[in-house]
Amino acid sequence: PLVIATCTEFSVLILARYLEERQRGLVPQAATDMASSRTGRAFFTSAATTIGGFAVLIGSSMPLLRDFGIIVTMNVAVALLAALVVLPPLLVWADEKGLLTTKEREGAVQLAATERRELLGTAVGVAALAACAVGLFLAADKTEGTADAFEYTAQALPTTTLPPTTTTDAPAEPPPTTVLDLDQFGTEPVEGVVPGLLFTLLTEAGADPRSAVCTGERLLEEMSDAEWLQVPGIAEFTPEAMEPVIAQALECGATQNQIDIALANARGEEPPPVEETPDTTAAPTTTALDLDQFGTEPVEGVVPGALFTFLTGAGADPRAAVCAGQRMLDIAPDAELLAIPGFITFDPEPMEPVIEVALGCGIDQATIDAALTTARGG
Repeated sequence: PLVIATCTEFSVLILARYLEERQRGLVPQAATDMASSRTGRAFFTSAATTIGGFAVLIGSSMPLLRDFGIIVTMNVAVALLAALVVLPPLLVWADEKGLLTTKEREGAVQLAATERRELLGTAVGVAALAACAVGLFLAADKTEGTADAFEYTAQALPTTTLPPTTTTDAPAEPPPTTVLDLDQFGTEPVEGVVPGLLFTLLTEAGADPRSAVCTGERLLEEMSDAEWLQVPGIAEFTPEAMEPVIAQALECGATQNQIDIALANARGEEPPPVEETPDTTAAPTTTALDLDQFGTEPVEGVVPGALFTFLTGAGADPRAAVCAGQRMLDIAPDAELLAIPGFITFDPEPMEPVIEVALGCGIDQATIDAALTTARGG
């Protein structure tokens, strides 16, 4: 449709202009030259603009747009050539054969001439359209080939698998707390209402005064005394307000029982019973082995022999000394024990496993200390 419309437009313009020039008295050849030189310029410019606009599509990366630009550009060019090259000679030929008639200058027009002119104009238009069709057919790409087929495979969307939720009736264990070194804190309360009140409540509940001082100082590092007093519920010792206080007290070495007693006293409630605090400074208890399974002769090796000599010299049971030597060889061979830095000089650090073994074999701490003093030349 675009090519037909373009060819029709160009043909009508050329034909109308030719008839005007013939009415002015020009001969057929001069009339067609005048029509082509003047009116032809106008639709040549219009056609060139159309060709340029569609020619831009030729540079497209999409095959559909690229082919469309090529076809339309060629079609408009063929229509322009048909109107400027094919139609003018046809008009001259038709006029010379008497197929076209024009009005005389006085304006007398006969009906038969008008009908014949209209018929001839129609014939010329049909001929121009036929010429355009032939040109398009000759310019079309008639080569055969195969089209590329594209296949697309559907991809499943990624799925997220949530871990199964588990429920348990057992209460969750509280996270472990790290107790600070209390030797860096004194035994006098820190200045401030909150630290002073906590010091009184915790020490009355049986907490170490250094632990109470530590709690007060750590709280003041978070906020000032005035800011603590403005915390909602701090004056009533509500559980929400006491959460950071309890966390600091636990880190400073206070037990949960001592904290519960202090909070109960502050709220005017019945405090829970006092729980005994385990003595962490007491020496660990050791379980002595059955010495009847050991002999009274030292085991072969430098380390077992030296232990036997020093321990029995300090008054230890020979079977206990043999036990200590054998247990040391169970830990490491004789050569590896001698290679430990400070072992042959009986330094305190490498002697720790020896002391544990001797305690496990039933030798008391005093006898071990006496043996080590003798070994060190004391």
